[in-house]
Parts: sequence; structure tokens; C-alpha cells
Amino acid sequence: MVGRSTEDELMLKEIAYTNTKNSKSLVIYDARSQIAAYANRLTKGGFENTNYYSNCAIEFLDIDNIHGVRDAISKVYDMSQAPTSNNSSKTLT
Repeated sequence: MVGRSTEDELMLKEIAYTNTKNSKSLVIYDARSQIAAYANRLTKGGFENTNYYSNCAIEFLDIDNIHGVRDAISKVYDMSQAPTSNNSSKTLT
């Protein structure tokens, strides 16, 4: 693990505090797979250590290619900004 971030810990604590419906708990979503997150620890990356974040849990979403998802969302956005007459000829590929 690279290190702790007391600023992040405080920020997530304050966000969790605003959750009045679920006992002040917070879920941290990581779009990567758990395997990818652990592999990133080997290259000085990583993910939040929930031991340092009170009332937090981490969920990995197992999205294989997050860059592909980002590109697809960007294309959908571009299509939504184009004039209506041009939208029918655009595709996501």
C-alpha cells in the first residue's frame, strides 16, 4: 500500500455522516475487479484499506475495460449534443 490519506479518511467520514438512512455507513465502489486492484498494489497503486475508514465497505464492480466504458459514454454524450437530423446516422462503433 502506498500510504494513508488522512484527508480522504476525513472526507469519507463526513460523507458517511450525511447518510441518515443507513446507520452512517458508506460503500466505496471501485470499478475495477478485485484482482486488478490487488495487482495495482504491486505498482505502488492500490485501493482504500477499510480498516482506516470507519463504517465503510468496498465493493469491486469487475468492469473489465473501464477505458472502453469511458469511451462509450463519451460517444453517447457526443451523439446527444449533435443536431437531431444527424443522430440517426451515428453509431457507437
